[in-house]
Amino acid sequence: MFEFLSENSDWLTAIVALIALVQPWILFVWRKYLNIGRIKFYPNDRIEIGFGPYGPSIGLNGTLRVWNRDLFLNSITLIITRQKDKLQHSLDWGFFRDQKIVSSPASGTRDEMTAVLAGGFLISPSQPIRLNTFFHDKDTLSEINMCLASLRDPWYQFSQREGVLNPWDPDWRVRSAHLYSDFENSSIHLAAYTELDQKFYWQPGLYTIEFEMGLSSPDSTVKQKWYFEITEADSKRLRLNIIGLLNATCGQLPAGMMEMGYHFGYSQLSTDVGSKS
Repeated sequence: MFEFLSENSDWLTAIVALIALVQPWILFVWRKYLNIGRIKFYPNDRIEIGFGPYGPSIGLNGTLRVWNRDLFLNSITLIITRQKDKLQHSLDWGFFRDQKIVSSPASGTRDEMTAVLAGGFLISPSQPIRLNTFFHDKDTLSEINMCLASLRDPWYQFSQREGVLNPWDPDWRVRSAHLYSDFENSSIHLAAYTELDQKFYWQPGLYTIEFEMGLSSPDSTVKQKWYFEITEADSKRLRLNIIGLLNATCGQLPAGMMEMGYHFGYSQLSTDVGSKS
């Protein structure tokens, strides 16, 4: 054995040197391309469904976890499919929300929420991340905003003729509300309501939600899928927000809107379509 090592020492030295030379490259290839990271989102079983100033929306709360290596998450997109007619819409992340319950002897218990614009971030295996994310349909929102913008000038001209847009008049809000009740019956207002009603797609029934996570370095997409259902009652309640959008555009607030905000619906997530049928 020693004789063999002695006779082939030059070759063995060259092999060891070659291994030392290529080892960093082997480790680089392993870490970058072969040691595939894994990611999974664990959602809370209840989602929030909205239709308001940000268009059709979904609120998802849960935890992101990764395995094997750090991963950079650069996007999350929801693909919503209505099962009865396969109508499909894409919702992009808009905000990360941080909701807190604050309690004090003076003011009692109240909810406080802050939000920041959604953006990419790094996730480590040792640090799962809690996410409360607001998703909305930007394409439909753009169409809604165009419809609402077409209502502002006609309302302004209509109200100016009656001289109600005078903020120094203590009764201007009351007189504006009375005038707006007449404006609601105009063909312009009716056309705007009809157009918004056509943009409303939260009909009662079963939906699928595909949760698509875009990753960088290397670029890849990871998908998860769940089901949820919108009830008749929630659909009707969400549709009432159309009136809120029209009223707010014209400087009016429906009863309870200032105190309560827009209506939302809530549904249970499921991985089994059978439990939702």
